[in-house]
Formats: sequence, structure tokens, C-alpha cells
Amino acid sequence: MEGRDQRVVGEGVDDADSSARKGKPVSGQLTAAIDASALSRFREGFAGEIVLPEDAGYEAARIVWNGMIDRRPAIVVRPTGVADVLAALRFAREQELVIAVRSGGHSIPGFSTCDGGIVIDLAELGGVRVDPERRVARVNGGALLGDLDHEAQAFGLACPVGVVAHHIAGAHQTLSGLIKMLADGKPGPNISMDVIHAGNAKHAQEHAKATKAETIALHKKSAAAAAAILRGLSDADLAKSGTVLTGMPPMSAEQVVGGILLNHIDEHLKSIKATVGA
Repeated sequence: MEGRDQRVVGEGVDDADSSARKGKPVSGQLTAAIDASALSRFREGFAGEIVLPEDAGYEAARIVWNGMIDRRPAIVVRPTGVADVLAALRFAREQELVIAVRSGGHSIPGFSTCDGGIVIDLAELGGVRVDPERRVARVNGGALLGDLDHEAQAFGLACPVGVVAHHIAGAHQTLSGLIKMLADGKPGPNISMDVIHAGNAKHAQEHAKATKAETIALHKKSAAAAAAILRGLSDADLAKSGTVLTGMPPMSAEQVVGGILLNHIDEHLKSIKATVGA
């Protein structure tokens, strides 16, 4: 299930050294930007985990699905309930911190993290409630597709993953076409996330009953077309860039290959395997 992550501002960085070279804050500066007494009061009223840049778990806590997005929040928090979420929002407002909300973390442009702000990671809030009569599920912010499927099966219901597999298959050719566009030196499509979400919703509705045979056939066709395009690109072609997502820095064709095409497939397959118990 794709995370419902909120948009944030800031550019990615590679590591603490590169942060310093670019004039961006490094770990010590990030923590110093937060009032120590305010942080102490926040800790007292927050039941979940708080991770700061100097903590051992910080590197793992700040990583998101899209490897091209490498940002350094000043603080990462993992609420255990609504009260913790409210406390984190109050703290962020008082400290004037940029807020990023991480749900499933599947945000292509990296809206689930930020530089110098607070990441509210909802991973601990993964509950699902199913109403078998209405066939409606209420899904908490940190729930994934596997969580939804587990609860639905208790009532003999299911959230089909076939449409997700079909989505992956259809994306091969679309994304490889985008890569070819950049490699040809054409301007990027400058797509907004609203357009992407609308397209995904339309696809899910139109292909909800896609069969296994149809999906496999589409995979074979689209994967072959994508492979043919990628094999024809030189290193110079892959280095060309353009604006792919609205409000985001330009991306090279090579970055789209690794960060979107391959990671997109890998993350969806992981979700499917977790759901079906493979």
C-alpha cells in the first residue's frame, strides 16, 4: 500500500561531509536548532520513541524508500497513539519545524521526510478495523497492505493484490518511456503528485478484475519493451536530466532507472509477497 505522506520542502544530501560542503546543517547543528528545555518537556509527555541525529538509530530512522531522497531531519518521532501525534504537532509548531508525516513511506518525491524539521513516523499506528456488513475498512496511518489483508481474511474478505501486479506491469513501459524522453534531451513531464494519484486510482478501478493471465502477458510485453529502450541508452544518454515531478529538483535518466523504475517494482513486489505469505 502506498504511504499517504505529506509534502515537505528541502533538498536531499549525501552525507554529513557533503552537508557541510553545501553549507547545510549537520547532526550537531540540527539538534542545537531545537530548544533543549522544550525538547526535555516534549520527552516527558511523549510515550513513543524519539530519535535525534546523534542517536545510534538515526541513520536507519531517516532512510526512506526512494534512495535518491537523502534528507536529514532534526528529529524523528514514532507515536504510539493519537495523543503522541498531537504532542508532536504542538512541539513542531512551537519550534517552527517543517513537518513530514511518514505512513508507508512509499513517496516517490520524498514527501515523507525533510531537512532540519520533524518526521512523524506512523509505523507504530498500523491498526485496521473491518466492518464485514458494509465491507468497509478503517485503516490507521501506518498500516500496510499486508495488515489490511490479514484483518479482512478474518471475515472471509480480501483486498485483491492482482491490480497491484497489473499496475507494476503497466508501469514498465510508462517509466521506460519517461527515461527515453530524458535521454533524448527533451524537457521532463513536470508531473504533479495529484496527477499521479488520480492515474493510480483510475487504473485500480479499471483493472480491479484483471486476471493472472492478463497480468503475466502485460508483464512480458511491457518488460521486453522497457528492456529494449534501456539497452539502447549510452552513459551520456543516462546522464541527461529534466524535471520529472513538480516542485522537485531535476532528475537524470539514470536516477529514474534506479530510484523509480527498479525501486518501484521491488517495493510493490515486497508488499505483494508479504500479503500472500510468499
